[in-house]
Amino acid sequence: MIHSRGKIALIPVLCKPAYCSTHRPAPLTPHDTAMRAAIALVLLAYAPAEASSQYSGGSLAFQLQRQTVPCNSDVLPSNVPKQTLAFPDDRTGVTVHLVGSMHYNPYSIAKASDIIRTYGENGSLGSVVVEQCPSRWERVQSTHPPGSPLRPFLDNEMQAAAEVGGAFGLPVILGDEEIEVVDEKMKDALKQTVKDIMNPFGGGWAAISNDMKTAWTEAVDPSWSSQGRSGNKEEGKEGPQFLSSLDLFDAPLLLASPVSFIRYPLAILIKTPLQGLVLFSILTFLTINGPAELMADNAALLSHESATDIILDVFGGFGAFALETVLLSRVFLTVLLIERNEVLAKNIRSECVRLSKDSSGTGKVCVAVLGMAHCNGVKNILCSGKT
Repeated sequence: MIHSRGKIALIPVLCKPAYCSTHRPAPLTPHDTAMRAAIALVLLAYAPAEASSQYSGGSLAFQLQRQTVPCNSDVLPSNVPKQTLAFPDDRTGVTVHLVGSMHYNPYSIAKASDIIRTYGENGSLGSVVVEQCPSRWERVQSTHPPGSPLRPFLDNEMQAAAEVGGAFGLPVILGDEEIEVVDEKMKDALKQTVKDIMNPFGGGWAAISNDMKTAWTEAVDPSWSSQGRSGNKEEGKEGPQFLSSLDLFDAPLLLASPVSFIRYPLAILIKTPLQGLVLFSILTFLTINGPAELMADNAALLSHESATDIILDVFGGFGAFALETVLLSRVFLTVLLIERNEVLAKNIRSECVRLSKDSSGTGKVCVAVLGMAHCNGVKNILCSGKT
């Protein structure tokens, strides 16, 4: 089998310009460029997660201050990596380590695997929770199970976490809300948002504003709320209280992000062909009709319109964009984020309760691998004793 470095080493060759018989560079068409970029990304997508450590500048392993972390103790892991949060559960005192990830990102995959492996080798790994529900997990395991040809091609942090945890004898805990329930909630939220938009003077707009403000302060950036600020006394021991934009704009994570962008639609195409075909068609259209072509077409159209028509079109476009933003933002922040955060936190706390009651669970850590968007909200819940 070719080593991952061998695959990645092919990329510069694919990206070199074509040469004619006189050894002068032949001009590349946009389609040639897009095709070569696609091939390069496919090769990157097939590179296993271990390759990401080559770009991380060193080992992702962190240190533990003690061999075990007793319950109801302030002793926490030191040198906690970026995109992660380590803290004691408010109700049980069991240490929780949230590992935020960019889905299908090799750097996130390596980080999640390394953290779980470090706890396992240290003897303090108590539970591994992943952001999956039973139906989604069954689909993942059936389409690209361990050992299948698609498994390295669609490598992801959830399966990697489950496999590393399984190596230490721990079954994976599926902590997310059932996708069928989420679908129904999304439909209800969209209907309610449309009703509220049509009722500006009857409290509809106020309800939308309150929902989005609550979701932001509880799930996106809890440090804005008074409850978030009350936890600052432990900030020196925990590291950063919540994840910030610095975690998202981490260089190794961003360098590996093109792999996510190619793996994610491929995973959708394989697991749900109809939705994946729609997404693939959109991406293909945008590739063929790139920004330059679209801008040229729009400029040609606008040249035949009056200034008044252009202004009305612009404001009409902004109005439609604003409505779409309100609809999608409310659904995302409430159903896809804050309500799922509550389910994730509830299942993580259940594992903390189990570890606190089990004599063999003393000093164990509950590791949860989540999308980065969920980490702040889940920590906010677990530190407040809400669930």
